[in-house]
Amino acid sequence: MDATSTKFTTEETTLEEAIEIFMDEALLGKSPETYRWYVCRLGLFKKAFGASTKLSEITKKDLIAWWRGLEARTLEEPSTLTVDSFHGYVRGPRRLFSWLYKNNIIPQDLTKYIVLPTLPERQRKGVSDDVVVKLIEATEGNLRDRAIMLFLESTGARRAGVASLKMKDIELDAPEPYCRRAMVFEKGKRTRCVFISHLALKAMREYLEVRNSDSQYVFVDTRPGRENNKLLPGAINQIIERYKKQLGITGTVSPHQWRHRYCRSLIQNKMPLSTVQQLAGHKSIQVTAMIYANLLVDELHEAYDEMYSPLSLE
Repeated sequence: MDATSTKFTTEETTLEEAIEIFMDEALLGKSPETYRWYVCRLGLFKKAFGASTKLSEITKKDLIAWWRGLEARTLEEPSTLTVDSFHGYVRGPRRLFSWLYKNNIIPQDLTKYIVLPTLPERQRKGVSDDVVVKLIEATEGNLRDRAIMLFLESTGARRAGVASLKMKDIELDAPEPYCRRAMVFEKGKRTRCVFISHLALKAMREYLEVRNSDSQYVFVDTRPGRENNKLLPGAINQIIERYKKQLGITGTVSPHQWRHRYCRSLIQNKMPLSTVQQLAGHKSIQVTAMIYANLLVDELHEAYDEMYSPLSLE
């Protein structure tokens, strides 16, 4: 059903109905992970306001009170509601009301009363090099896990891109450099080319030689009877966490931290930001600059000290 032609009106549409049509239409083509994210956040919003509440009954005063309540919890109980969770709780409903307004389901833009909280600035340096080395070395004897980690390390791919990698997306027996290229499917509908290292190429070849599966996906479950099941993105996290605990490593080592490390190393090696943007698969160079702004300042300062010639006043 086309939202712009729907017969729903603000007076008769309930919050539950509005969320259902948003999920069906606005998220069409999005990844299952994105869909689940909205199910969770909008579910909490629906619980706060009531599923049967009509859109016409939700006022700016109600939205402001709801927002202030979350803010108070963040300040008073940071251990139970972090600022990142606060940001997520707000971002879901904000997207919902923006979509409802743009599609003429509600007459007023209510997003001005659902302000995204400011997230603290962070250095996105990612997992350290020595931790990555330890984790990869710990996979000795497990060819699948070693191939996964080396693919992550050398491509900077998102975990969904690794999990959804298909056999048709790689040509490991092709001549150089084509054997070290792969097509990954990320962010719900975007396909891009990534490049793997010689070490990752070797690891993937060794893994595929012993992989006992007819699955179209490269990385599959290794448990008996499940050899044709693809890995879910969350399984990539679990694999890394298992080695992390085995080694007694502390701190965050999620696949996205590996991605931050990948971009950090490219920037520190003086790669132009526009090239980093393309290798990372960011939509624009502004996104890359925003995420790694603090790191870029360090690199700019280093370049300044190296290249600037001070005046001689003696």
